[in-house]
Amino acid sequence: MQDKRTLDLRFYSVTPMFHFPSAVRRTGIITALACLLGACGAEAPPPPKPPEVEVAAALAREVNDWDEFTGRLVAVDSVQVRPQVTGTI
Repeated sequence: MQDKRTLDLRFYSVTPMFHFPSAVRRTGIITALACLLGACGAEAPPPPKPPEVEVAAALAREVNDWDEFTGRLVAVDSVQVRPQVTGTI
């Protein structure tokens, strides 16, 4: 009879992380080499020309400030004031 404290490793699959099929490994290496070799041989393209813009001279003059608001004032609710006592208030 087997001791209950021991672990039977026959039921566990212990596979290292680096164990891939050779075709997958080969494809990864070829892709990495192609990216590295393709990036180091090309020259950087020249920077684009700066855009042409029109320039105007600044004018110094007095400016009149004013505020103009469009709208109307209307009360939200109407209120009636009535006395609760008799007589003149």
